[in-house]
Amino acid sequence: MNIWKRSIWLENSARTFAKHFYKDEWQAALTQRRDKSWPEVVKEAAAQGKEDGHEGMELFAYSVLEVGKLDRQKNEILERATKEILQRLQDGRFRAFGFDHPRTMDTIPVQIPRDAWCDNTKLDSDKLSYQSMTLVDVRIRMAPESVDTEPKKQLRAQPKKTGRPTIKDDVEAAFRALNALGEINVNLSAKAHFDLVRQQLHNTHPQKYPEDGKPGNEGIRPHFTLLFNELKENSKQ
Repeated sequence: MNIWKRSIWLENSARTFAKHFYKDEWQAALTQRRDKSWPEVVKEAAAQGKEDGHEGMELFAYSVLEVGKLDRQKNEILERATKEILQRLQDGRFRAFGFDHPRTMDTIPVQIPRDAWCDNTKLDSDKLSYQSMTLVDVRIRMAPESVDTEPKKQLRAQPKKTGRPTIKDDVEAAFRALNALGEINVNLSAKAHFDLVRQQLHNTHPQKYPEDGKPGNEGIRPHFTLLFNELKENSKQ
């Protein structure tokens, strides 16, 4: 269950992949799009269309065309990311976990076979049809089993203590997500990664971590540094 919890929702996987593996292109696409909402872009396009003399249906068609131009680069990147994720799911570099439908309170996630992805071309839903089954709440683990540290962590895990909740689990999940995406550089200091951790926490739990600069360095440090030092030590072997 922990591996499933620490994995990425299927419908968010292409965007997450693009942000990390096509970072420069993705940022350029967002800059072009200016990260504005669809209504804002349509409004601006319509205003420009009126200045250019378009009216009625011609103005509507012009606005739609302009919106399409702004989104084209981003959509092309997401399409490439989708194809790459599907390829990695098929060859085992990525794994996916989901629940048999209907999901009940005692249902546990199962690893989805590689061939389940052969006939799929989209990742726009957290649901997957495979043979006669329907799998729901599907998440992707962007790391092959051979280098995934999560199972080892579970073996080392101690019973949880009751009391005030901490951000330990979230920071550790952020570390593993960043490590799976190749964002952890053991040649840098642990502190050099704290901004990445904050961004990952915000992306994963936007309501829980809505503020820039939160959590602070001292909140991140004890939970991140232990895993970072372990990874650094293992890299020397």
